[in-house]
Formats: sequence, C-alpha cells, structure tokens
Amino acid sequence: MKKHKVNLLLSAKADISEARKWYCHFNNELPIRFKEEVRQIIETLKLRPNADAIRYKNVRFAQLNRFPTPFIIL
Repeated sequence: MKKHKVNLLLSAKADISEARKWYCHFNNELPIRFKEEVRQIIETLKLRPNADAIRYKNVRFAQLNRFPTPFIIL
C-alpha cells in the first residue's frame, strides 16, 4: 500500500508541542504516550488519507483516542 505525505499546519505543530508540555505537569510518562499516539495517527493518515471526515474545504480532522486534544491535518 502506498504511503501518502501528511502536512501538518504550523499551528498544529505548535498545539502538539504545547500539549506535550502540558501533560508533563501531570506525569512524566504522559508526554511520551501522547507523542506515540500522535505518531500512530499520522502513520494511519499516511496509509488511509481519506478515512477521516472533511470538516471544511480540504481540511480533515483526526481525533486522538486517549487524549482530549484535537488534531487537524491539511
């Protein structure tokens, strides 16, 4: 199966970084688990780029399963 390229908005990258820092306040393991889940979502999007719903124009939305942070992909 062909892998597609996933482009993250700069604002999405900043949100991911901010969320990792926020999770550090609660537990040293949480930012690691958060980063891994984000990585898994990105890999899924590379394999199945059309799996998630279009919210507006060409923007698709993929929700993390264990963390309440939305993740927006172009």
